[in-house]
Amino acid sequence: MPEPFEDVTIDIRGELRRIKQSTYSSDFELHQEISRTVKRLGDGHAGYANYCYDSLFITYLPFPLAVLAQPGNEEFQNIHIVPEASEIAAKEFGGGALKIWHSALGRSLSDFDGARIILINGKNPRDVVDAYAAVSGSYQSKTTRQNGFFSSYQTRGYRMGDFAQSALPIRGDTISLTLVRNGANTEETYDVPYLSRKESGVGSFTNAKELWANNCRATRSTNGAPLIRRISQTKGKATAGAGLASPDDPYSTPARFQRDPIMP
Repeated sequence: MPEPFEDVTIDIRGELRRIKQSTYSSDFELHQEISRTVKRLGDGHAGYANYCYDSLFITYLPFPLAVLAQPGNEEFQNIHIVPEASEIAAKEFGGGALKIWHSALGRSLSDFDGARIILINGKNPRDVVDAYAAVSGSYQSKTTRQNGFFSSYQTRGYRMGDFAQSALPIRGDTISLTLVRNGANTEETYDVPYLSRKESGVGSFTNAKELWANNCRATRSTNGAPLIRRISQTKGKATAGAGLASPDDPYSTPARFQRDPIMP
């Protein structure tokens, strides 16, 4: 790029050539590789979605995180479980999910409200935030991508943040958190289970064959017909409601990704 512009993130064509020449253990592994590669562009104009996977599950932890200042010393800040975490979990998740978390942690979720995070999977939490920001995509600004890791309040609801709410169960069954609970002085380590919720509209399946047949098989709208052709055909139509929406069009009902706030 011409000076002074130097913020070219990756050679996307070179990366796609590398992927094409690589061997993957499964279609899902290939999907993750492509998704992370495109997200490394840090450009909201570039996106990749595979509706075989990206619409299936939302995976949760009961602990949204935030950066909080020390009372009376606002310059001293740490990453904490939000003080309202147990209240959010009680409102969002059913009693079955709460029982699983209570059993795994050996104590009530309210005991963790406001806890200070020391390590996430044995790593400094700020390093984990930076690693997340490198592949979160959508935004050029690193600070904006870092902020996506944390919870926030929005006009239409509460956003749990991408630490506590993510698409796909790809991070293992549990995450290790070393923390200091509010009012305590000693560090404790807990293995917190991930729980996944199947999204609405997902075709039922009990094995890989059914998953592929009911959710992954290409249709007329997902293979072989550029969507730009439909746009040109409908451009200029004045009929109310004319557009691209159809039962076969995946873009008529977009998938809800991890950046959306939680829904009842």
